[in-house]
Amino acid sequence: PPSDRPRRRPPHPAAAGLTSAPRWPQVILGINTRLLSKLEPAAECRCLTARSEMIADAFMTLMPFLKSYSSYCAGYFGALERLAQLRSSMSSFDAAIKDVETRKMAEAHARGESTADLTLPACLIAPVKRLCLYPLVLAAILEAQQRATHQSLKWKQQQTSQRPASPESRSLGPLRMAVARMKEMAEQVGARSRGAR
Repeated sequence: PPSDRPRRRPPHPAAAGLTSAPRWPQVILGINTRLLSKLEPAAECRCLTARSEMIADAFMTLMPFLKSYSSYCAGYFGALERLAQLRSSMSSFDAAIKDVETRKMAEAHARGESTADLTLPACLIAPVKRLCLYPLVLAAILEAQQRATHQSLKWKQQQTSQRPASPESRSLGPLRMAVARMKEMAEQVGARSRGAR
């Protein structure tokens, strides 16, 4: 009979209103896993010019997917506010989070890793920080490529007493574009995050 059927347990209060939210950890992890897989061949490449082009291609290919950060960052401050409300109103929820944070820090310490960024709020902001670092990393790679290109041209000129044609437009073009696009995206995400405060 219907009365004998086990009743479905109501959702935990902490999950109220969150069941339809995108699974951002899985989404962002998937994006960065894919980015890593495209960058790994560049790490094995010994030619600086080819390596720079491979890095630029990796970021440009995944640029549409990196825009997912914008939606995540727009909800970041709301998530922090909701988290603070839940922790202040539910002691068991707060204790559970503290327990997980403590265990994760202990595990990281045992492995000799940094434990400074393993609190839940710090983990929530980590994707935002990562997106802001990408343009800086690409700019540093571009600068290194420019120095290497200049030194190579200078050496060739000394050897031949002639000024060789500069390959800069071909070798640095994709990297310059990747730097510009990542800077633009980081600025858009930052603006959207500030607008969500």
